[in-house]
Order: sequence, then structure tokens, then C-alpha cells
Amino acid sequence: MVELDDLDKKIIAILQTDGRTPFSRLAQALHVSESTIYLRIKKLREAGILKGFSAIIDYRALGKNSLAYVLVKTSPRQHQRVLKVLSNIDNIYEIYDVTGEYQILLRILAENRVKLGEIVNRVRRVNGVREVYVLYVLNVVKEERAVRA
Repeated sequence: MVELDDLDKKIIAILQTDGRTPFSRLAQALHVSESTIYLRIKKLREAGILKGFSAIIDYRALGKNSLAYVLVKTSPRQHQRVLKVLSNIDNIYEIYDVTGEYQILLRILAENRVKLGEIVNRVRRVNGVREVYVLYVLNVVKEERAVRA
């Protein structure tokens, strides 16, 4: 694990707010040189802390109005294969291998409840899936992407 100092943490905080912030503006805001910013960001990328820069999308504005979290129980011998098959299904945006009664947690976004139901049924039909439990999101109360360093 890389030790982060206050400057690293401030750089991360600014980039999480706006990943397009120019090095010159970062340098000015943090009272350091652009070369210092360049070297710090390079170090953070090499350490795997900064994986890249991407846009934060409002999925609802793109017509993805149904969000669900789905718990999946698998047959132990087919667990890895199930993970691989699920990875190739469109509209499954996140897959977590978890502990507990269910072994997999999915985050699914779809245009509507009908489409969501079709995706869930496709998950149910995957060979090795024993049980599926759907948590349909009624209202998003808090959705935070930034991680505090």
C-alpha cells in the first residue's frame, strides 16, 4: 500500500470532483508546481490508486429508469462459470463475489421494469444458478462515487 500525504489526498479529492481539472489549475489551487502535480498523478496511477478518468453518467437521463440489486445463489462447482456467464450479460453493470447465504451480488440497470424482468429471468436460466433474490430500488437516497482518501 502506498502512503498518501495531504497533497496526494487533496489531488484525489479535486480529481474526483472534476477529473478534467488541468494540471495548471491543480498546481495553482494547491500551491505547487505543475511538475509536482504531474509526478504525483503519475505515482498515484502507477500505484493503482488512480485507475483512470471517466465521466459520471446519470443513468436515468439515458433512459435507464429501473435499478435493481440481485442476489444470486450458485452451485459451488459451477460458481466460477456462473460469474463468467453473468459478466457477458448486457445491463449487468457490477458483479460482486460476496460472502453469506448468496454468493453473488449484481447491480442491474434497465430501461423499465419489463426489461429488468427479462434480464433477471436470463440470470435465473444460467446453468449453476440455484436461486435469485431481487431488490428493486424504489428511490435512490444517496449515491456517492467519491472515496475519501
